[in-house]
Amino acid sequence: LYLAYETSICLSDLIHKSQKASIINITSIGAHMGFPKNPAYVSSKSALSGMTKALAIDLAPKNIIFKGLTSKINYPIRLSHSIRS
Repeated sequence: LYLAYETSICLSDLIHKSQKASIINITSIGAHMGFPKNPAYVSSKSALSGMTKALAIDLAPKNIIFKGLTSKINYPIRLSHSIRS
C-alpha cells in the first residue's frame, strides 16, 4: 500500500502539467467481499480501494482521475460454503 501511495503521489506531481490524466490501481473483488482464510489479502485490497477513492477526491482539482480496476470472476464462487467455513 505504501508503494502504491508513493507512486500515485509522484505520478500526480509529474502529470499535473497535462490537461487531464488518469492513474489506475488494480484492486480485487476481495475488497468488496471477504474470502475465507485470507484476511491479509482482503484487507490490503480494501485499503487500496479506499486510498484510490480518497486520492480521486483530493486530486480532482488537478484534473487527475483515479480509478480502481477490478477483474471479473469467470467461475462460480460457492458463497454458502465460504460463509459457513
